[in-house]
Amino acid sequence: MMQKLTIIVPAYNHESTLHSTIQQLLRVEDDLLHHDTIGYRTRLLVVDDGSRDQTWQTIQDEHQFNHRVTGIRLSRHFGYDNALLAGLQSAVATSDVMLTIDAELQNDPAIIPAMLGEYGNGADIVAGQPVNSHPSAAAQPMIANFRVMSKRAVRALLAYKEHDLSIATTIPMLGFTTASVAYTLRKINTKKQHRARYASLKNTWDNHFANSLTPVHGVVILGAACGGLGLLALGYSVIAKMLGTTTLGWTSLMSSIWITGGILMVSIGLIGEYVGKILTETQQRPRFTIEEEIGTQEAVIRQFDKAV
Repeated sequence: MMQKLTIIVPAYNHESTLHSTIQQLLRVEDDLLHHDTIGYRTRLLVVDDGSRDQTWQTIQDEHQFNHRVTGIRLSRHFGYDNALLAGLQSAVATSDVMLTIDAELQNDPAIIPAMLGEYGNGADIVAGQPVNSHPSAAAQPMIANFRVMSKRAVRALLAYKEHDLSIATTIPMLGFTTASVAYTLRKINTKKQHRARYASLKNTWDNHFANSLTPVHGVVILGAACGGLGLLALGYSVIAKMLGTTTLGWTSLMSSIWITGGILMVSIGLIGEYVGKILTETQQRPRFTIEEEIGTQEAVIRQFDKAV
């Protein structure tokens, strides 16, 4: 039995490139349909992450031209991972397999058939693996989240309820069979590269505090090291006093104050980060708010209710 595929594309201010992206992905879908790789009810779901340009209008126009193109519009900008989660949550009920890809097509859609081939061989998760990227690029959400996922893998992912959920770092925790397909990373314009680097830094920062106690351990080690240096300095001062070679001055005193004060401020800041994460989780606010949908199951149900 041929399975239904949904390709999920988060988009934020992609008015200028979205039409080209949709057309390229539709051609990939057409080829897969022609070879009976996927079912005829396959869809392309574009998630507008609160864009300030005409991204949503572009999605509506594409839907009118081809009903395989569907869309979700978030009420504001919630971030790449949350836009992906909105798309996965919408698609999981009606899809057998889901593929996530960036709106810039920095990921190469030409390897999608190979990724689906690995899925057909039994892998629940198939990741695109860029072979020409800098190691830091792996932290960029647009690159790290190019993957195929089975229905059960997506359901397992959606069971994680953290507010600031990082999909890329959560996927390995699922424990399903995984595979990868190598590809050559495409170039994007300089402005969007800077935006991707910022997203990478933010993603890395959030991941450290959401999934690791390493910063706390680092501060403990730093504090212990400074305490050891303090004891050595105390021993030196006692010996110098006994030998009568003590030199009075402000340098050592002020250095100690600044070093100790800096360590204390860093420690308080780290504690504040973790307390802030706790506050965010206890508030239990939604990860995203959907303002409008077009062509999705929920949109069809609402149209039916209005007609009745």
